[in-house]
Amino acid sequence: MTLNSVRRFASPQALQRHVEEHVAAELARCEAQMTPDQWREHCSWITEDVWMAARLWLETRAREGAL
Repeated sequence: MTLNSVRRFASPQALQRHVEEHVAAELARCEAQMTPDQWREHCSWITEDVWMAARLWLETRAREGAL
């Protein structure tokens, strides 16, 4: 399931799990494309950016009534 799929969540915990799984997958994808030294150098801002994108997704989906 992609982040943009229409889905209602049974509980706030289910929504949280969904978002955390997608964030973890995106961070793993980014890390896999870098050397260990690059990941150490860039991990912090990439993680911040991925979480901000997740927050924006949550806000948009909530505004649309899709959560």
